Amino acid sequence: FFQAEDGIRDHCVTGVQTCALPILSELTFELPARSVVAGRLVALPGQSVKDMTLLLRSAANELAQTQVDADGAFVFATRVTPGWASLEVADSRVAFVDSAASAAQIHIDEGLAEKLELAVQAPSVIQGRVLDDRGQVMEGAVLSVVQSEAVRDRLLQAGTALLERNLTKLGEQVARSAGGGSGAVLAVTDAVGGFRIQGLPPGSASFRVQHPGHGTRQVALEVPAPGTARPGIEVRMSPGCRIRGRVLRGRLPLAGAQIDVKAEGMLIQIGRAHV
Repeated sequence: FFQAEDGIRDHCVTGVQTCALPILSELTFELPARSVVAGRLVALPGQSVKDMTLLLRSAANELAQTQVDADGAFVFATRVTPGWASLEVADSRVAFVDSAASAAQIHIDEGLAEKLELAVQAPSVIQGRVLDDRGQVMEGAVLSVVQSEAVRDRLLQAGTALLERNLTKLGEQVARSAGGGSGAVLAVTDAVGGFRIQGLPPGSASFRVQHPGHGTRQVALEVPAPGTARPGIEVRMSPGCRIRGRVLRGRLPLAGAQIDVKAEGMLIQIGRAHV
């Protein structure tokens, strides 16, 4: 196994055995030359791409970002490892024509200045609000995509960056960009319970809605085609329940046992037993 100083792991060597004999020769490893990624977003007439943020994740898991100029031109200052990479529009303001989503797969050649020309269009939009069982708006509800095989395949085709959102901007209505979890966080409801999800590939999808003190809801719907919106979605949340009990071993209390609850295909960690 070989790891470069910059942390990129590209080569694995097997069959090497240590011994007390003198070393007759040295092993030489040659890593692929990194490449510059640049290009231009080609927008529809009247559609602005100025100051959009592009996120790039390379085959070696390197992260880079850059701003788009008024004419659509962009260049990543950091050279990256060649191979397949995912390119994402950070705020999902547009969708790539080829992927119909706000992320796309690109191929970077070794040691070259990659010049991309990518057509973009308006993204798909899903809008709605989350209410409790009394009809009161719920701020801070988290919406995430349930990664069924079909959804996962479409997202992987669109770009792996869509699967790697996190909660770094949890205070905003839409949570964005690189992190990760079993479900991609797509939105967090605002002060009036509203949410907006855009840039997903079209087709059937399931969303999980969660809020502290309430039961988890799962909503199945059809993501519209790019450039179209699906408004008026309303999700009602029921109050959660409280689970209480004891863990025994040989009829004696057992402290420190991990308590998990499995419901609706999810594994929820509750806590640890105590005396």
